[in-house]
Amino acid sequence: MARLFSLSFAGLVLSALVATAAHGIPALPPDVDECGAVTWEGECIGNEVQWCEDGQLFTADCAALGGTCGWDQENGVYDCVELDEGCGGETFEGRCDGNSVIWCEDGEVFEADCGTLESLPGGLCGFNCEFQAYDCAAPSDHISSPAGCDSGGGGLSVDPGDSDASGSVAEEASTPSSGSGGCSGSQTGSSALWLLLAGLGLATALRRGRLA
Repeated sequence: MARLFSLSFAGLVLSALVATAAHGIPALPPDVDECGAVTWEGECIGNEVQWCEDGQLFTADCAALGGTCGWDQENGVYDCVELDEGCGGETFEGRCDGNSVIWCEDGEVFEADCGTLESLPGGLCGFNCEFQAYDCAAPSDHISSPAGCDSGGGGLSVDPGDSDASGSVAEEASTPSSGSGGCSGSQTGSSALWLLLAGLGLATALRRGRLA
């Protein structure tokens, strides 16, 4: 098995090889058709990484290997990566826990209940294909995992500073206050513009701070 780039400890790699010995040791790019929708890039299912390699479907339990499933930026695939000590195993890519999205950003864990977001009535936790992370999405755009990205869809990103997201935030976004200088009219206009952009689906990329 040529995967598991990030967890390079000899014992972990040996365990992975033993666990997958029955599948052989493939080395060529996958025949995607034989793996269904799963690709060489792979996907995280809970804390397991699943990918297609040399026409065969592979799965590795990242927790058993001492890591967590996440995006390996260097190799451009989903893989078992080392735990972020500051987040207790949560990753930047995040995950769904029921209908809540949980993710790690800047060494802190954040959680948002997608079903209670005022900005997204009926929101569902799923995978945001544009940002390659788990996120909240409208029912019409809901995709449960990266494997569904080919069919389109996306999410309404949750900023850690959003009042709907729990967790400790290093710096909250400040809200300008209206004063005697007549700023309140300008602020109202900005709010109206924001609502218009949100309605058109053009504000998505501005909401999740971790993507800035």
